[in-house]
Amino acid sequence: MESLVVFIVAFIIIFVVNLIIYFYRRIRGTLSSMKEFDILASKFKLKISNLNYKSLGFIMCLVNSLIISIAGTLCTMVDLNYIWQLLIGFALIMSFILISYGLIGKILKRREMKVKNGRKKN
Repeated sequence: MESLVVFIVAFIIIFVVNLIIYFYRRIRGTLSSMKEFDILASKFKLKISNLNYKSLGFIMCLVNSLIISIAGTLCTMVDLNYIWQLLIGFALIMSFILISYGLIGKILKRREMKVKNGRKKN
């Protein structure tokens, strides 16, 4: 039960911070300069002009908050020295980033192919 409380509190705090950063970038008009978009565009060969920055930025806030809070919760559950918790946390964060960004990239690539083939019109 304690781990669930840690997860919920961590998720809420991290999500609120990410939302503040998201809205700050949205107001300033710098959403397109987020590194997450560059990673997705280069790895999956997406056209940057086809990305909807507002909705994708919000999804990235949600995904990044989940990644950090899940990894932090799992690391605090392990009863080891702090250095081992940090190493496990780093490995978890990197693997979660690869998996979640891979899923998002595949979904975006599939949508781009549907638009390219003419099946879906905006």
